[in-house]
Amino acid sequence: MKSSRISRLDDPADIAEYLTVGEDAIASIADALGKQMTALRLVLIDVAALGVYDVSRDLRRYQGELDKLDQDHPARTAELQAREAELVRLDEAIKVLEAANLQALFAGSIPSAQQLKDAASTIAAGGVSVEAVENALKQIGEMIGNALEGLRYSRILDQRRDVQKTVDELNATLRAMEQSRRDTQAYCERLGDYALLVEQREQWQAGFNQIVQQLVPVERQLGGYQVKSVASLLAVQPQISDLHAFSRKVLADFRPGQ
Repeated sequence: MKSSRISRLDDPADIAEYLTVGEDAIASIADALGKQMTALRLVLIDVAALGVYDVSRDLRRYQGELDKLDQDHPARTAELQAREAELVRLDEAIKVLEAANLQALFAGSIPSAQQLKDAASTIAAGGVSVEAVENALKQIGEMIGNALEGLRYSRILDQRRDVQKTVDELNATLRAMEQSRRDTQAYCERLGDYALLVEQREQWQAGFNQIVQQLVPVERQLGGYQVKSVASLLAVQPQISDLHAFSRKVLADFRPGQ
């Protein structure tokens, strides 16, 4: 619908035919616009109907779990270090007893101080002194929490196994806490990503709602538009040109990856 072309027409029949063609073209544009807007409105309705998962509650819960892990971790670490130090002291004491061959020397029983003194020469053959054995037994007794005299030597080995078991359990607990922290942090990051998607969805909805509102006047103007004269045909051309330009802009703005 070029104004320069219609200006060259002088036959009323040609002009009438041209106006009819123009009116048909406008009707076709209006029909296509109407279908596109109907489809867009339906999409907006469908998107609005989709439930939105509120991540705030789970984020608070996961953050609470992270805070508790952070609070508990130092205490568990300190407990592990204390138990490991206890295990080292226990092993050092047991080495002294093994060097003195204490278990075999006293038939699996823990000797009294007098028995140790009586066996001083035999103990010395292992390269240790009675005093060293007494100190080792004293340290073990302090760790066990009672006097060792009269107990079976196996009680010392049981204590060693118990401490080792505690160390292993604490190590496992700390590993589990660290894994739980990584998992919980990952959950928080995923929830954060989802929250961002919700925000982007809201922006998308707002953008397309604005497009619909901007096109409503154009849809009304072009729908049922009657071309009664050359002037009425020329009058609608700017709106059609603007519509094409707007369409190109929308495609550019909402192109995937933008």
